[in-house]
Amino acid sequence: MTNVEILTENAEPILHFVFADHSVPATLAGDGIQALLRLSLALSASGGGIALLEEPEVHQHPGAIRRSARAILAAVRRGIQVVLTTHSLELIDSLVAESLDEDLARMSLYRLILEDGVLKSSRLDGPDICFSRTTVEDDLR
Repeated sequence: MTNVEILTENAEPILHFVFADHSVPATLAGDGIQALLRLSLALSASGGGIALLEEPEVHQHPGAIRRSARAILAAVRRGIQVVLTTHSLELIDSLVAESLDEDLARMSLYRLILEDGVLKSSRLDGPDICFSRTTVEDDLR
C-alpha cells in the first residue's frame, strides 16, 4: 500500500487504500485494518490532550499491531498523553521495540492483579519495561 486517499465514485467520496496498480475501498478491508485506520486517523487528528485506548490491538495481525505501536508513539511524540489497556504482549513488545530512549523515559506500565479479593497494582518505568521484556522475558500482562 502506498497511500490512503479519498477518491470519488459516482460523485461520492470514498476512502481508498491505494496500491501501485489499483485501489481498494477501505470498507472492504478486514476488521484489523479498519481498526488500525480508525486508530491512526483519530490519533493524527488530535491536537493534544489525552487519548484513552482500550485494547487497540484487537482483531489485528502482528504487522498491524506494529503499525499501531508506531501510530501511538507518533502521537506521544506530538505531545498527546496516551493511556491504554491491553492483554497483548505483542503490543507491549512492539511499543518497546519502536521506542526511542526518550519514549521509554516517558513510558509507564501499570499491572493490576486481584489476589484474595484485593486489587493490587504495581508500576514499571519505561526502561524497566524494556529490561523485563527483552532480558527477563517477563509476562507483563
